Amino acid sequence: MARSTRPWVGAETRLLTEWVAAFHPAAVAHFQARLGAIETPPTLPDPTPAQLRLLGNYRRKVDCILAYPDSVYLVEAAILPDPGKMGQLEYYLDLFPMTPEFADLVHLPRRGVLLVAQDEAPLRARAEWKDLLWVVYQPLWVGAYLVERIPRRNPTPA
Repeated sequence: MARSTRPWVGAETRLLTEWVAAFHPAAVAHFQARLGAIETPPTLPDPTPAQLRLLGNYRRKVDCILAYPDSVYLVEAAILPDPGKMGQLEYYLDLFPMTPEFADLVHLPRRGVLLVAQDEAPLRARAEWKDLLWVVYQPLWVGAYLVERIPRRNPTPA
């Protein structure tokens, strides 16, 4: 399969960082935060601190953690709604209490947030049913991005 020649744009990262800056300036934001316990293999019974740091890099990453004094939000962002993100987010909410870097936040109430640029009613309903926040954020650049980057579903006949 041929590799794409289009440059990487980072649209989901842009969507997320703009949304955090616009709507959550008071939060402490942790982007691409690793989650879960740092597990040592049986072949490494007494790891050094450097080895533990390295092992910690193999954990799952949530797009963003927003920490407030009274609550915590775990955020997954997508330009187009993706049902798989819902399962990821639920798993990340389970991993959060096991994460040593966030031990001081474990006692706070936490909630998952699905940040999308396009709404999709069935997924929104499912997210609400699962008690996940569904946030639609559509900055001006998203429309142009979708026209340029997303292939047409019904191409014009030649």
